[in-house]
Amino acid sequence: MFKRVLKSLIGILLIPAIIGFSISLYQDLSSFTTSSFSHAQLVFLYGIFFYCGLHLFLFKPNYLYVFGHELIHALATWLCGGKVHSFKVSKAGGSVKTNKSNFFIVLAPYFIPAYVLIFSVIYFFLALFFSPRILCSYFIFTIGASLAFHLIMTSDALKKKQPDIFKSGYIFSFALIFLVNIIVVGMIFCWLFEDIAISDFFRGAFFFSKEIYIRIFSQLFLFS
Repeated sequence: MFKRVLKSLIGILLIPAIIGFSISLYQDLSSFTTSSFSHAQLVFLYGIFFYCGLHLFLFKPNYLYVFGHELIHALATWLCGGKVHSFKVSKAGGSVKTNKSNFFIVLAPYFIPAYVLIFSVIYFFLALFFSPRILCSYFIFTIGASLAFHLIMTSDALKKKQPDIFKSGYIFSFALIFLVNIIVVGMIFCWLFEDIAISDFFRGAFFFSKEIYIRIFSQLFLFS
């Protein structure tokens, strides 16, 4: 019980950091100059709203989520020098049989948004042959939609079946997953676009996070 309460408290304490990194990512989108569509921030939000509407009113793409989840398991296994013996996917669930398992392999599908990674690789290669000005706004839209898809579907998955590492608290688990996903997306943008420097992304994230922590602290303990 103590561990569960402690991890829930840590999860709550992570919320200002989540907000800080999210604001930094959102602000960095305004620095894009490769897109002919100047409102990169709006395009990103359109992608998020698009998936939210799809999820709420049309259908939940369970098969796509399971496929992405197991794909990241397989990729993580290969990166760690292991071998994949079987790969099975269905709407009800999936499985990957490997000859190796570790902390990274088990948790990678939660922390690495599969379709953000897939669309980023596709964009990288398309940008070698087509003008980034043509591709950029479409890419940002798909990243917004893919990130929303990953976070919402992961939230549903954690409610139903949590790996052992997450069983001590849903609040902590999802807060940590959300934070790492924002960092991963921010780093991908920094890798793909010279308009965004990774140092600026982290500097902005730490600045906004610090400001939020200070304001909360002042309201709780220094309010007169």
